[in-house]
Amino acid sequence: DGIRDVAVTGVQTCALPISIIGAGEIGASCAHALAARDRVRRIVLVDEAAAAGKALDIQQSGPIELFHTALEGTADLAAVIRADVCVIADRMTAPLGEWTGDAGLQLIRRLTELCAKAPFVFAGANAPALMRQAAVELKVPPTRMLGSAPAALASAARGITALDAGCSATDVALGVVG
Repeated sequence: DGIRDVAVTGVQTCALPISIIGAGEIGASCAHALAARDRVRRIVLVDEAAAAGKALDIQQSGPIELFHTALEGTADLAAVIRADVCVIADRMTAPLGEWTGDAGLQLIRRLTELCAKAPFVFAGANAPALMRQAAVELKVPPTRMLGSAPAALASAARGITALDAGCSATDVALGVVG
């Protein structure tokens, strides 16, 4: 089921990797926040530009911030195949930024082929439009997609709470204030 108990701390850790597509500001922040919680065993950053360097930077903060999450960076989208969750963030190359339009749909199409069951967490201001397009044009079930700019924090909190509780994020109801 991807969850295992850590005997020393009593904390559950997701054994399967979480893939973050895009190592820009949003993607790197998501990777760092997930790693710092030390609840995910492995995070794979996927980006055409310098994902390996960004992953190494975050990994090197582990001894200081006391986390053990392994981070890997690659330009190869096929690295998402065994992902438990795919986070769709922003690309490092400044003019491209967030995934939108035809490029975003092409990415979602490829991700649905590579990881047939993993939920997609959309993290960015343009997420609602891409989610709508993915549902309508690609027939991605809405139950497989989480997030939008105003609700991204709440979606992430639901996902992390669900991970801690060992249930689906759709079973978690919570509000985030502030």
